[in-house]
Amino acid sequence: MIKHDLVIGGIYQHYSAKQYKILQVGYYFNKKTGVELEPVVVYQALYNDKNLGNNTIFIRPLEEFTKPLKDNSPRYIKISSYTHKISPK
Repeated sequence: MIKHDLVIGGIYQHYSAKQYKILQVGYYFNKKTGVELEPVVVYQALYNDKNLGNNTIFIRPLEEFTKPLKDNSPRYIKISSYTHKISPK
């Protein structure tokens, strides 16, 4: 299991300045990579997008969500916490 510090209900800011709320961490069976239970982040946009609509829900692999950018700066920064920390078992 991958360790992380994401917070369910936490608000995170993308490096592009858009904000998102973490809804949950789930698992995805990925036949292409052979990873049977790949952790994924389920998160909601806190803005309106002209193509996708208002408060769109996204899913991204946890590894990609938490991976730093090429210049080693964070992709997402937690700016607010609301509920509880996700605790891996």
